[in-house]
Amino acid sequence: MMARLLVVDDNGDNRYLLRSLLQGHGHEVVESGNGQEALDLARDNPPDCVVTDLLMPVMDGFTLCREWARDERLARLPIVVFTATYTDPQDERLALGLGAWRFVRKPVEPDALVEVIEEVLRAAGDESVPPPPCGEDEAGRLRLYNERLVRKLENKMLQLEQAKLALERQVAKQESTAAALAESERQTRLMLENLSEGVQRVDPQGQVVFNNPRLEQLLGYEPGELLGRSVFDLFDGRSQALARAGLAANASGQGTRLDLVLLRKDGAPIDVSMSAVPVRDDKGRLEGFLAVMSDIGERKRFERLLDIRLRLWEHAATHTFQEVLRQTLDEVESVTGSVAGFFHFVEPDERTLTLQAWSTRTVAEFCKVSGGGMSYPVEQAGVWGDCVHQRSPVIHNDYASLPHKKGLPEGHVPVTRELVVPIFRENKIVALLGVGNKPTDYTEDDLELVQFLADVAWSIVENRRTAEQLIEALALFEAAIENTPSVAVQGYEADGTVRHWNAAAAKLFGFSRQEAVGRRIQDLLDEAPETGCFLTIKDVWTMGRASVPQELAVQTKAGGIRWVYSTLFPVFVAGAVVEVFRMDVDVTERKQSDTLIRQQLEEIVSFYDTAPIGLAVLDTDLRFRRINDVLAALNGISAAEHVGKTVGELIPSLEAQARAVTAEILRTGQPQTNIQLTGETASRPGETRTWLESWHPMRGASGEIEAFTVVAEDITEAEQMRALLAQSDRLATVGLLAAGVAHEINNPLAYVLYNLESLIDDLPRVLDALRRSTDMGSKRLGDTQWAELMGAGHEFLSPAALDDLNERLKQAFEGSTRIRDIVRGLGTFSRVQEERLAPTELMHPIEAAISMASNEIKHRARLVKEYGKSESIMASDGKLAQVFLNLLINAAHAIPEGAVEANEIRVRTWQRGGEVFAEVHDTGQGISREHIPHLFEPFFTTKKGGRGTGLGLAISKRIIDGYDGSIEVSSEIGKGTSFVVRLPVGRLEEPRVPVAISEPSPQQPSRGRLLVIDDEPAVCSVLTRMLGPHNDIVEVNSGRQAMELVEKDAGFDVILCDLMMPDVSGIDFHAWLSERNAALATRVVFMTGGVFSPRASEYLSRSANIKIDKPFKAASVRRLIGELVIAARSRK
Repeated sequence: MMARLLVVDDNGDNRYLLRSLLQGHGHEVVESGNGQEALDLARDNPPDCVVTDLLMPVMDGFTLCREWARDERLARLPIVVFTATYTDPQDERLALGLGAWRFVRKPVEPDALVEVIEEVLRAAGDESVPPPPCGEDEAGRLRLYNERLVRKLENKMLQLEQAKLALERQVAKQESTAAALAESERQTRLMLENLSEGVQRVDPQGQVVFNNPRLEQLLGYEPGELLGRSVFDLFDGRSQALARAGLAANASGQGTRLDLVLLRKDGAPIDVSMSAVPVRDDKGRLEGFLAVMSDIGERKRFERLLDIRLRLWEHAATHTFQEVLRQTLDEVESVTGSVAGFFHFVEPDERTLTLQAWSTRTVAEFCKVSGGGMSYPVEQAGVWGDCVHQRSPVIHNDYASLPHKKGLPEGHVPVTRELVVPIFRENKIVALLGVGNKPTDYTEDDLELVQFLADVAWSIVENRRTAEQLIEALALFEAAIENTPSVAVQGYEADGTVRHWNAAAAKLFGFSRQEAVGRRIQDLLDEAPETGCFLTIKDVWTMGRASVPQELAVQTKAGGIRWVYSTLFPVFVAGAVVEVFRMDVDVTERKQSDTLIRQQLEEIVSFYDTAPIGLAVLDTDLRFRRINDVLAALNGISAAEHVGKTVGELIPSLEAQARAVTAEILRTGQPQTNIQLTGETASRPGETRTWLESWHPMRGASGEIEAFTVVAEDITEAEQMRALLAQSDRLATVGLLAAGVAHEINNPLAYVLYNLESLIDDLPRVLDALRRSTDMGSKRLGDTQWAELMGAGHEFLSPAALDDLNERLKQAFEGSTRIRDIVRGLGTFSRVQEERLAPTELMHPIEAAISMASNEIKHRARLVKEYGKSESIMASDGKLAQVFLNLLINAAHAIPEGAVEANEIRVRTWQRGGEVFAEVHDTGQGISREHIPHLFEPFFTTKKGGRGTGLGLAISKRIIDGYDGSIEVSSEIGKGTSFVVRLPVGRLEEPRVPVAISEPSPQQPSRGRLLVIDDEPAVCSVLTRMLGPHNDIVEVNSGRQAMELVEKDAGFDVILCDLMMPDVSGIDFHAWLSERNAALATRVVFMTGGVFSPRASEYLSRSANIKIDKPFKAASVRRLIGELVIAARSRK
């Protein structure tokens, strides 16, 4: 049971030792240095129990007990006194009288202290157990408290007086002779020179004036090399600040003790504990500071190992043992600086290895060799296998020079150096843990660390693997155990009160049902506290999950000890725990006889039929001995029909796969878990199903494998769903690519289109002027003289050449316009993954799909479009475009190439009532009647030659269903197929009303002042040419430049801002402007080339600002800006 404990002691070392001890037993620990601080902490967040010293500053332990008992919230929470100073019987009587639950004298064995604390926790958790009485005689308690304090003070005064007399005698003796003084100085010098701690003295400014040899040796400096240097230069960055603060506190008279990091001369860090005191002259003036520094690297290293151990235990509580193996390797890699790691199990004969896990980094970055779970003889291992032969760790710091290395398989990480340690249990090697490719050589410290963590990891993994096996077994058998006479079943309330008690429980524990029901379990089993039943029941009730199965020693009513295999699980009604059931199997005889336990297991196996998962037992020739109804239903044959027949007879498609599995089990003796088998069953002929199965060997009395147990689950639908998600991810990638292409094209296309459009507007006037000039010159000078005057190339000014020039320019404009339409179609597909719904005209996603499918259609059929009037629907146009693209591609593939005029694909939309319809009809080959019911099933396709994945229609149906619509199909062989999509009309709950723009009045100025923001200078130039004749325009090429400009000059009628820009985007600029000038922010018009990040889409959906798409239509932009300028000027 984990509890939250408050440790109160003014000695930091004592708190550290208690924290390490209690955390090692799974408890959470909070610390405090005195009683007042502890009281404040408890009132903010009450602990489960307090462990307190008595002699402390500010508020001692006696006062803490008295104040604790007075607080109504805290009075019920237990206090354990743990003291080395107040140890008399009167001290114990006073503490218990003030409300302490237990009184423990130091020193005490750690396990004994933990046992006392956990006993107090159990008692406190029992509401029927009252807290220790706090005596009524307050005056008597205060008198006894004062007597104890006075007695302690008298003892202290006596000790001080004795110390003073001893000091005076010592001083007199020292002063009696100079020789004695010299001897004292010599002894002091010898002591400083031979101390295991470093000693340093600095002046008030922190300059070093003395170091003992140990400190110089610790830091790697020559004698005297540190003198005169600033002591703060010896610490790392964080420790410098701590050291300065510590010496400042010293200067005010306080002693200092800090854990700091020193830097050796070579830059290597060293963890030290520094105790510093001020040094003053006989007049009390500060002369400097004296510091003693102890190397605590070993302690820090030990603390780190403890932290890793705790993390691994916590990780194991919620992860599989394979995941625990990988986490262990990651921790070992991190602490040693390695970049690769592996875990091998060793078979009991110590001749066979099984690869269990690589580290995360090894798999992700280096090693591409497969083979998890692969077994092979030790002789085939590389040089790292030496640790098995030598039965000791091995370090290879120069792998390349090893004469007996065997080389590495293809894809294996190159090895430069390695460290491998064996893990022993009962003098046998059970596993190997190895790390490699540390940048520097492996050392004995690395070896000791890896050996420790490997041993810890094996204990955790062994525990987790056992727990997983037990949980799996209990999950399969719990329904059967409920009805077997050999399983003791009990039901409990939250406080441990018995509700249910079957005959097996009465027989096992010796208490009849009448004796047990209504009593609490701790009352029945009060002589067997090691079982921990009551606390476990309460935990299961609180957490709502089953306990880890365990074997317990239980004392029966008759006084005997019985061993039981026990687990607890909660029973839920309407989502709440109403009872906790405990199931105990008497395994006492199993510990004495393997035969009896085998009989008991056979009895449990007889109840397989009630398990909620597919189970079977097969002989070594794959003949069914037993199968439950769940697995029989998966195979489509009754359970009775299975027994006595082989897999090959009943399910031929699985025989070869099953034989491969059993062959591997017979070869290795190990179970084969989480393997996938695929095939057809009698219930669904022609349909491939997928099962996830685990096969385990069953051994007879001789140890030979006699049969196999099989656990199976049909995961066909789960695999299909996984494939659908993968297809969706691929479509999202295509959409992202389309959006990027659209964005990159739209920016240059904006100024290309405008320039072409403006040239088309201007060119007729230019050409007309050229014609008139040519005609006039020809008439005045004559054709011959005019041709000579014009020189070479005068033929380009002929009417035909000028008309040709005009025609080519129009064709270029038409081609650019077509590019714009195609790019906008691509933009639609960038929103396939968008979940936000918006009003959508059905024609728009259809047109986008047509533009994408046109290449497939134009060689097969004529495309006919009939768009009727319809209202908007609430949907994602990207997802709808995906649906219609699937339908159009399918229609095209149903028609062979080459007969375009003879075939037709017709797209039609209409509205009926509150529903909108869209039909895609083709005159293709049609679909047979038996295939139509399966069209929307994942992986079903009628296309030949691997052209289809069978996912398009399944995905389309999911999308339409998600919009509360439907998709229906009708088809006739030889005449064609029709798909009709039905969608409900959708309306926004709060439709946005466009802001009315007032008509210009004669007094309103027609010329506006505009700010254009775009990271493409060419786009800025286009807008300047487009809008410049009627407006004053300022251009900037980044959002940051715009911020700097608007800070100084905010006099703009309209701001045209690109949405996606580096550094500061249009969104960032608008958000910034909204905080500083909300009115000006409403005049921002967003420009976009088509790429919307999720953040941009969300921002635009919440913003009322106008958005225009690139490339622009000049007339529309001029009209919009003119209206906005007039509106802005009318508000001023």
